[in-house]
Amino acid sequence: MIKAIHIFDDDKFVDYAIKLFEASNTSNFVYKYFVIGNSNTFGYVNSSLAIPLDLSEEKASKNFVQNIHKEKIQVVHIHVLNQRKFEIIELLNPEVLIVWYCWGYDLYQQWFPFKQRIYEKETFKYIHRHEPIKRKVLNKVIQNSVIYNWLRKTDYKNNKRNNWFLKKIYECHPKRYQDCFNKVKIVVPVLETEMTYLHQLNNEFKFSPFAYGTLREFLNKENFEVFNYSLGDNILVGNSANPTNNHVEVFIKLSKINLKNRKVIVPLSYSGSEDYITYVLLKGKELLGANFSPILNFIELEEYNKILLSCRIVFFNHIRQQAMGNIITLGYMGATLFINKKSPVHKFLKDNEFIHYTIDDLNIVLLNAELEENIKKKNRLVLEDLYSFEKVLKKVQSLNRIVKSNLFTA
Repeated sequence: MIKAIHIFDDDKFVDYAIKLFEASNTSNFVYKYFVIGNSNTFGYVNSSLAIPLDLSEEKASKNFVQNIHKEKIQVVHIHVLNQRKFEIIELLNPEVLIVWYCWGYDLYQQWFPFKQRIYEKETFKYIHRHEPIKRKVLNKVIQNSVIYNWLRKTDYKNNKRNNWFLKKIYECHPKRYQDCFNKVKIVVPVLETEMTYLHQLNNEFKFSPFAYGTLREFLNKENFEVFNYSLGDNILVGNSANPTNNHVEVFIKLSKINLKNRKVIVPLSYSGSEDYITYVLLKGKELLGANFSPILNFIELEEYNKILLSCRIVFFNHIRQQAMGNIITLGYMGATLFINKKSPVHKFLKDNEFIHYTIDDLNIVLLNAELEENIKKKNRLVLEDLYSFEKVLKKVQSLNRIVKSNLFTA
């Protein structure tokens, strides 16, 4: 019997993940599921198996890890790698097998050189518009891959702390993080194509598949396969107010095409700062005029899916992996997807023969055309093969086998 624990943040995906692990377990594992929070009341998690984990006290992480060792836990599953979980990894004994479920922001928006490469030109200029010259130079140095690979192996905090430049580099590349990466054995990214980036952190990471949801959950329908999707002529740009959507670059391209009376719907109801939202609103009105239709208030999933049904053309200009739930939902509905060619999502869809376009492919013909029925059908079959309940369950079972194999070969 293998003792294993999962450590989650309070998130809407946790309940379903717990169900999947319980459904896939063949008595090889004894699981406990910890959700970081300081009470028995969570914002999203409802599972009766969820155990609150209060890490607010100074020695909480140390006490928690001591209990892990005392109970002889063999496997620790870390869902999203943030500061609190780094502290736990630091304290774990080397013989504990660590599995990191990488969601995206814990890779692209925390670690150089990835952080500086997820914005297109106009968005990058806006984000860094107030930076002093020396900070801009610092960013250029840190995002260089050769320098990054040297810095992550170098511990110069103690003898270089009086040098502003090196001190700032250390803040971006603390060696302690690299030491934690070296303790992680298995990584579970959203997409296998993200292993290219993860191997830059540690080329010995082993890949394992997983998915936090199935088509049934993404589409919010029990009998999704028999539902008749009839899409409207509107255009969707992005999935949130996060600058990683690179909104303005899409607005510029659309402004050069006669959109007639079609709405350009832009969800801005979560993520992102008020400053960036104001910027997107300003540029949207300036470049798209009356066609610009932002969503500024939070809406429930059912209502949001109705809005998606009004959009036949969809732009996701993220360079990092993002918006996969929206991509799966809209792809199954039969929308024409335009994806940033630099994104691992583009490569993933291409590798799986899902028909889509890159942002650079945009022209008036594609904007006005509807996907042929045979292409819609093919795309749905691709997504069913990747995200049906049976396929997702097999991914979890495969993950269990990989964990078990690595545990006994460590």
